[in-house]
Amino acid sequence: MKVIGSEQEIQWAKEAFRNTCAGCPYAAPCDEEAKKDSRKFGEVRHTCRDFLEGRIEFIIENKI
Repeated sequence: MKVIGSEQEIQWAKEAFRNTCAGCPYAAPCDEEAKKDSRKFGEVRHTCRDFLEGRIEFIIENKI
């Protein structure tokens, strides 16, 4: 997935993605990573933002 926009639009998108899992296409693999962290470390160490940044390409477009 690619998200293209201004720096402000990209920041908004990141916040929107991490604030709700409803309808997120990455909910299942993200949940699996959280379970792995929990088993391995006794807590979840990777945030939603960490998980999404490895799977979504954010491109900041400079509007002229």
